[in-house]
Amino acid sequence: AMADGAIHLAAEDDLKATLVHELLHHVLNGLGVASPMWLHEGLAMMAAREQWWRSRALGLQEWLRRDHLPFDSLTTAFPHTADELFAGAVYFQSYAMVLFVSEQTTARQLEASRSEAAPLAELVLKLANGAFPPEEAFSAAAALAGADLDDAFTAFVNRRFTP
Repeated sequence: AMADGAIHLAAEDDLKATLVHELLHHVLNGLGVASPMWLHEGLAMMAAREQWWRSRALGLQEWLRRDHLPFDSLTTAFPHTADELFAGAVYFQSYAMVLFVSEQTTARQLEASRSEAAPLAELVLKLANGAFPPEEAFSAAAALAGADLDDAFTAFVNRRFTP
């Protein structure tokens, strides 16, 4: 499948999941949110309810508990020449980042007892309105930066993805 304004689908095992995944890219692009890539891929995986990352053979959960790619490296698209294992790591970390942002922002909203748009929808709208540049989206959405963001994400991953 490609995201070039039109939706192209190959005959894959799970056509419905692929369609949902690609439609989400289409909607985000239509809103003027072309990046960050982690938000695109993470939201698309969440919407499609993808589970491929659970495969023990891939070892992605164990990898993410040990290490992660630099957050800023997931702002723009990765090269299509990337090998399958690296691509899997990028997609899985993107998914984990979306789950993390959702958990962080939901907790903050409960503390403030505000009833606002769903946290991820709010993030998309802020990006569409230019509230902050895509490279700052993860930090802005989590309301954390630097080592604090890294530590909180690592703690989340260790809680959420058990070996």
